[in-house]
Amino acid sequence: MGNLLINVIEISLLLSLLYGILKYWIRKFSKKNIPTNNKIFGLFLFFQILTMLLMINSVNDQQNQSYIEQMEIFGDKSMTIWSVFGVQVFGLAFLYMISNILSFLLIKITFPLKGEIYEEIKTENYSLILTLCALTLSIGFITSSFILKPILFNWLIQNVSLIPLN
Repeated sequence: MGNLLINVIEISLLLSLLYGILKYWIRKFSKKNIPTNNKIFGLFLFFQILTMLLMINSVNDQQNQSYIEQMEIFGDKSMTIWSVFGVQVFGLAFLYMISNILSFLLIKITFPLKGEIYEEIKTENYSLILTLCALTLSIGFITSSFILKPILFNWLIQNVSLIPLN
């Protein structure tokens, strides 16, 4: 029952991250007067969701999962598991934002833009937006694999003494 509850908690947290991504970009595009039925908008959102899913997948590790499954969800030692969930959600959200910021900066530095990137989305400049999305996907995957995954692993290793190994 404990493993099922842990999986439900993780799925709920990750679905809330995906919901937050969708709401953020819909709000951001509506402020820039870009219609949500724009083809580029759908493509851009697809890559944003794919980026988050790849980041989530790269963070999930079988060894980390075995540690988490042995922790108590409620009780005296439950703070450790909630700390792990907090680090995971905060880390994913933070690195997702960093990957978007870095990819937007790299596009602005590398390509001569007439205006903002949002203007390129309005004019449906596919090559630029695909490059932006590929950069976001790559940076997100790399940062989650080489930054967040080791941080979570180290966090769990430091708290192994709290885990009752039977």
